[in-house]
Amino acid sequence: MVTGYARSGKDTLADGMMVENDSALGTYKVPFSESLKTAADLFLNTLGVYSKTNSFHNEEFKVAHRKFLILGGTIARHINPEVFAAFVGREIEACSETQKDKRQIFVIPDWRYVNEYFFIKAFVENMNKMPDQHWFLKTAIITKANNIPACETEATSIGRNIREVNFDYDLLFQENQAKEIKSRGEQYRLVIERQMMKWERERGSTKS
Repeated sequence: MVTGYARSGKDTLADGMMVENDSALGTYKVPFSESLKTAADLFLNTLGVYSKTNSFHNEEFKVAHRKFLILGGTIARHINPEVFAAFVGREIEACSETQKDKRQIFVIPDWRYVNEYFFIKAFVENMNKMPDQHWFLKTAIITKANNIPACETEATSIGRNIREVNFDYDLLFQENQAKEIKSRGEQYRLVIERQMMKWERERGSTKS
């Protein structure tokens, strides 16, 4: 799980952790915001105004109409504060079932609220109660020089994350260091994969 202010490089860090066409490792980005953007696109489609351009999966359109997403997310979280975390939990569980032959890394690049952390933490603990399951949760906060909160709500929510969570990784980058941020993501992927392989070896020696 990656937290930090908007435009701090969270998605870039997550991109660095992704691999393609690896028979032994599956890497997946599972943003909390994905279900919100999909629901917003469904709204547009219902009204007959959806297109590839007029889509909340189009970055330019999303930025221009961010207030709509903020309002929709606020309403959904008011009804159920865990709505987006629960959706991601279901996505992870479904994907893990279909990719059992691979090691799996799921990256949540848009963690904003502390309750999301505690929900995913409990989800991981429950998954570990199942036979032959070994899940672990890693957290990171990324800060970019001269990058300030986009709004008061973001300052408050990220501030709570900082106060209430002990991060595994605390990253600070200067401006225009996208290459360095992505490289750090690659490094973390390798560290996590080595931890998985170590557990597999220990499990194998226990069973033999």
